Amino acid sequence: MLSIVLLNRWRQDNVHRLVRAYSAMRSIVSSVTVWSIPPGNYQSDEARCIVCFPDWGMSSRFIAALMASSSSIACLDDDLFLPDYSLRELLKVHEATPDIIVGIDGRRVGKNGAYEYVGPPGEVEIVLGRCTVFHKRYAVQVLSTITHDPEVAKLALHDEFTNCEDILLSYVATRSTGLLNRIVKVYVEELPAYNAQCARQGHYEYRERAARELKRLILGI
Repeated sequence: MLSIVLLNRWRQDNVHRLVRAYSAMRSIVSSVTVWSIPPGNYQSDEARCIVCFPDWGMSSRFIAALMASSSSIACLDDDLFLPDYSLRELLKVHEATPDIIVGIDGRRVGKNGAYEYVGPPGEVEIVLGRCTVFHKRYAVQVLSTITHDPEVAKLALHDEFTNCEDILLSYVATRSTGLLNRIVKVYVEELPAYNAQCARQGHYEYRERAARELKRLILGI
């Protein structure tokens, strides 16, 4: 069973639809937790709803993951929908390889430190945070790493918009296992994505630098 941990940022219409859909998937979804970054404050009888500390930014997803009912977490953004059969495929891969991060989109640090796209399926350094499936223990490890390593914290908590927590999650898992992570080709319905963080000026350049630095800090390479 999967516990869905769903972002609520600016797209309340999307979130309403997603909560209803995921809550109805009782044969595969054990719980739905919606985490909001202020001023967002989503409320629903169909999901556990929490408001996270703004200082933690997008890394708040790991705080929400600790409150999930299952040890298998699916952290999903609010601009995509995965139907039952897509979630089942991701869960199948996760259960076969529970020590790595599983998702749908990937990146790597290529030659000369370039931040490069990697498409599914296959092994990958970085699984993008819009869809990540992982064991709950990695939420603990990521939060612990942020708390105890100021250099990592500076990169992961750059500001409330710039997100590098997915890069950190991927490298924390690889540090633990010595393995690359995996992306899977499944059907995804793209939803309206206004105010997308990836469209902000300097977003790509910051993530490129953060990927290089986090790889050095976490993996020592």
